[in-house]
This record gives sequence, structure tokens and C-alpha cells, in this order.
Amino acid sequence: MPTTYHLDVPNRLVCSRAWGVFTEEELAAHSRHLGANPRFEPGFRQLIDFLDVTEFRVTARGISEVARINPFGKGARRAALVKGSLGFGLARMYEQFRRDSSDDYRVFRDRAAALAWLDLPPDWAPPPPAPDDPVFTSSKP
Repeated sequence: MPTTYHLDVPNRLVCSRAWGVFTEEELAAHSRHLGANPRFEPGFRQLIDFLDVTEFRVTARGISEVARINPFGKGARRAALVKGSLGFGLARMYEQFRRDSSDDYRVFRDRAAALAWLDLPPDWAPPPPAPDDPVFTSSKP
């Protein structure tokens, strides 16, 4: 699964996106890299856009591992934006595995609802990265 994220530090927001084939290895790498980023703070909000994922290659064990390494902390609002029943079910599975987490994670099928829940305007689009902003992108060759 190619993944990317951008830290919008002034707005305390992580913009994450995945596309193509979804693998648990890439998802775990995304979480680990984000947690190690010195500009990241556990209280940031997050929009996770899974709308362009074309295939899911994940297991319950892999999703459980990603929930365990979750870098977000108390009160962090996180919105997963998905399409289709399988994407929705996997995102909800993650939600169940992270029950003891102090962040506030919800799954949405509607972009406007996800943006509203994150207190972003309905026409919001991720800002382009500043020249000194680290942008993480991973993909398997």
C-alpha cells in the first residue's frame, strides 16, 4: 500500500492517505514513522483517507499490531474515511482493537461528515507542504 502523510503543524493536523494495495506492513511503517517524527505531537488530529485503496491485504493480527503501536494520545480526534463494506469493516476492527486507547477515532463514509467532526470546513483541502516540512511516503517496489 503506498502511503503518505503530511504534518500540518500550525493546525495540529496529520493528513494521511493510502492508495492501491493495502498491506499491514506499510500501515505499520506509517504508524512507526509518524510516531518517530520529532514534529508530531500525540494530540494532533488526523484525517486518514482510504478512498483510493483498491485491495486489502491485512489480517486481524496485523490490525491488532497497528492498534498497539498507535502514536496518538488523549483527546486526539482521528477520522478514517473509507468506501465499501470491507474498508468500513476493517476500519471498525481497528477501532475495536484500540479500545484502551485515549484517542478519539471514528470511521466515516462521507467526507463532509469526517471534516465536520475534525472541525474543518466542508471545502477543506490539505495544504501543500512547506519546503521544510517532512513528508513521509512509502511504497513497495
